[in-house]
Amino acid sequence: MDDSFSTRHNLQKNSPKIEIRWECPQNIREGLISIARYRVKLSPDIVYTALCKLRYESEVRNPWPDDDKTWVRCESQINSAEWFEVYDFVECLFEDVNPHYDQEIIQKWEVEVNRFFEINGVGWKLKIGKLITRGDDAFERTVKQATTNLKKAQLLKSRSEIEEALYCISRRPKANLTGAVRHCMAALECTLREVTGNRKPTLGDLLSRNQALFPGNLAQTLEKLWGYSCEYARHAREDRSLSRPEVELLVSISAACCSYLSEKIEVKTEHINNDDEELPF
Repeated sequence: MDDSFSTRHNLQKNSPKIEIRWECPQNIREGLISIARYRVKLSPDIVYTALCKLRYESEVRNPWPDDDKTWVRCESQINSAEWFEVYDFVECLFEDVNPHYDQEIIQKWEVEVNRFFEINGVGWKLKIGKLITRGDDAFERTVKQATTNLKKAQLLKSRSEIEEALYCISRRPKANLTGAVRHCMAALECTLREVTGNRKPTLGDLLSRNQALFPGNLAQTLEKLWGYSCEYARHAREDRSLSRPEVELLVSISAACCSYLSEKIEVKTEHINNDDEELPF
């Protein structure tokens, strides 16, 4: 793995604002080939095969091996690809590298791509071979903390719904914003059902009946968000559509609330365990 000065001392530039997501400029295309060639030191044949495979094109081979010419062909392929094909290539190469290299090289491809995307304001990140959406730092921290807390509380269905919401936002070439809203609201509903022990009511009913679970007027605010999600995601209309910033806000709020509620389950479980320990039998 990278043992540079900045890596050893955990030094890095501030991440710029995310401005690249539904396009792939020339510098990003060239950067990915550069990472494969110079930083991860992959074989040009594997890179070239991955590019040809995802574009359904025949490979052109030299009678005599020539790495430099193969890299030139790689650059030509990626420069002529559609923007979403470039991101497909990132995933495809992760898969193709697996049979030929050890786990350290595979992980290095993931780390280098994610670092490159972050430095250049690209709104994607590679996670176990799949590109998923990358939001700003606050969004990333909120969602990551939620998935960690839900797993710890054994709320695996709720955790899965949050992850599905992320995959919906990440779909290419067009994000499934409606699906993301449905999944993040399902996560909140599922978590709230486990906290209350009542698994039949809808999210709206659960919020109205259990306002004491939330600080201040948060439950009322969530009820309004539930109504908004029903109006825009569950009951579609031709004159209404969701925007990405709105959906990321909903996913963030849902994730934060799921994380908050999961801690209540942990506290409840701890109390039960402590009571058991005090019993004389």
